[in-house]
Amino acid sequence: MTQLTTIGLTNVKAADEMDLCDSIHNMKLMRYLRSMVTNAEETLRMDALPSPSTNLQKLALAGKLEKVPQWFHSLQSLTSLSLHWSRLEEDLLPHIAALPHLGRLALTNVYIGK
Repeated sequence: MTQLTTIGLTNVKAADEMDLCDSIHNMKLMRYLRSMVTNAEETLRMDALPSPSTNLQKLALAGKLEKVPQWFHSLQSLTSLSLHWSRLEEDLLPHIAALPHLGRLALTNVYIGK
């Protein structure tokens, strides 16, 4: 699986996330990652991922995020970002503004902060 360039995961459960993050970290050629939880109340613990591939061009996450992942700033090749049901309390805009090649952005129910 380390040679995969595209992966889409649905019905991700908390019990599987640590193994999933370890696997994703080893996929150095990945260009597209999509991960979706089973329902809008589930949390994606993407901060458990040390860092995704530096080749990542498209990222789609559907599920509650506890915080913006610490590796978000390293997504320098990202051209497309889709976040759904994230319900972040921290402002995502400074993180998005730092993505130099971002050309497509889709946000749904991402921010609940003040």
